[in-house]
Amino acid sequence: MSFTVGFRSSWCVALASSGRGSNDARPSAHSASLDMAKSTNLVPNDAPNYPPMAPVAVPEVPFLARIYEVSCKWTQDEWFIIEAIKREATRSGKNKNVGAAIMDARLTPQNLAKHLDNISHATLCRFLKNHKAPTPSAIIRQTRLHFARHLLTHTRLLVRDVALRAGYEDERYFSSMFQQEFSCLPSEFRRVHVKTKSPSGRPPYALRGKS
Repeated sequence: MSFTVGFRSSWCVALASSGRGSNDARPSAHSASLDMAKSTNLVPNDAPNYPPMAPVAVPEVPFLARIYEVSCKWTQDEWFIIEAIKREATRSGKNKNVGAAIMDARLTPQNLAKHLDNISHATLCRFLKNHKAPTPSAIIRQTRLHFARHLLTHTRLLVRDVALRAGYEDERYFSSMFQQEFSCLPSEFRRVHVKTKSPSGRPPYALRGKS
């Protein structure tokens, strides 16, 4: 069993356009998510029951806007896809390619470039520099932190779980990066900014099994 091929192919099919042809023919971020779910056998319980996050920015340049859109969708799906890969490896008992599949599933500057029509990382960096845009790493970092803020607002996940779902394995490092971006710690943000409460006094859209 090959985890890598199935996962990569779904991304290539769903994200293979950079503006060539009509917009009507370009798969949406939602269809990309569905393709990824099918390729990794996601079960219905994995579907988040909080609202999706919008891209951090929507530039006028189409390809630049697409970079932000792909980064946004990938960040929100990444944890679910990796968990599905791990689950399938446990179910099948075939762990040979699981490490490579997980690496391919992670949003990195190199993977982002590869899935944007298989361009090189250097080409992506040049494009962003020519348009006075942030580097790929900066776009990914900003998107991850905004997703973390989104989770803090719309779920009851503990900060350490928010960090993991946003792509940070080190909670302390995550808190430091969050503070740099938003001038407050994650716990402070939730305490100060989450105003809308459910009847139980908790933020809405709580994830199943997390309290």
